[in-house]
Amino acid sequence: MKGKINISFLIIGLAVVFIAGFFIGKISVVCKFCPPEEIDFSLLWEAWHKLEENYVNPERLDHQKMVYGAISGMVKSIDDPYTLFFNPEETKKFLEDISGSFEGIGIEIGIRKGQLQVIAPLEGTPAQEAGVRAGDKIIK
Repeated sequence: MKGKINISFLIIGLAVVFIAGFFIGKISVVCKFCPPEEIDFSLLWEAWHKLEENYVNPERLDHQKMVYGAISGMVKSIDDPYTLFFNPEETKKFLEDISGSFEGIGIEIGIRKGQLQVIAPLEGTPAQEAGVRAGDKIIK
């Protein structure tokens, strides 16, 4: 009888520990990037499912490209010319483009009145040392 009581307490104790661990784990889970609770994303998911159901070639849908398109549209919606979204391929290309060294004579150029011109020579460059000035026209 005493052994049955000990086993019962052991089972009850394990159940209490399991249930307590479950609830503690559930409330302590921290979402790294949780969706805002005040925003209803159902329209986005409805459009997503409509595309999957009604697109003429649903097997050709690129889900990752669709996600990047949604993010790109969200970023463009804030109308900030300095905020951009690059997908991983564009990010790689951008980082490669800016990681190298820059070469040249050291001028900022632009078109004014239909003519390619020097906007400004850059400080400490061969162009500045050679006497290139803002407004100089580039004809060849």
